[in-house]
Amino acid sequence: MTESWPQPYHDITGTDRTHDDLLSLTEPAMRRRVAILGDALELWKSALNGGLTESSRGLYRRMTRPGIGDLVVETIGMRYPTRRDAQGDVRAVTCFGILLGTRIEWACTDEDWRRYQDEGAADGYHLPNDARVTTEAAYVQYGPSADDICRWTNCSLIAMPPDLIRSAEERQP
Repeated sequence: MTESWPQPYHDITGTDRTHDDLLSLTEPAMRRRVAILGDALELWKSALNGGLTESSRGLYRRMTRPGIGDLVVETIGMRYPTRRDAQGDVRAVTCFGILLGTRIEWACTDEDWRRYQDEGAADGYHLPNDARVTTEAAYVQYGPSADDICRWTNCSLIAMPPDLIRSAEERQP
């Protein structure tokens, strides 16, 4: 008997966050995100390199253990906040947001799995159901709409201290 895992995105819901601009996708908010990402990178480097003091060890522990509701940053996106992907989107959009949760789930949907099995059969090999894999997925709400949800796998998320956000707000033009 094979185990049943959740489908990607199944039962993952965001929250309407239009009442604040933390997750706004407007140009001024994107400039603030890039500033926060730059500060986050420097803070992360300090936490990684500064293990000699109790405060830096505490910062490291806090940043590496994000919880549901924390503002998080995906560490690869943090390093390249202005790089554009194939669709022309700024990385700062989806690598920054509120952590909705993490869980083990199917790596692909049932529909995609059946398609892979059909394609395999057409090419002469059989994909048995016990060959299907799971992954650990993290869900981040990156925008103000409850539907602005990004699914991250094979990633490293770190929590951002609230003081970092206030500091970036003060530096806005």
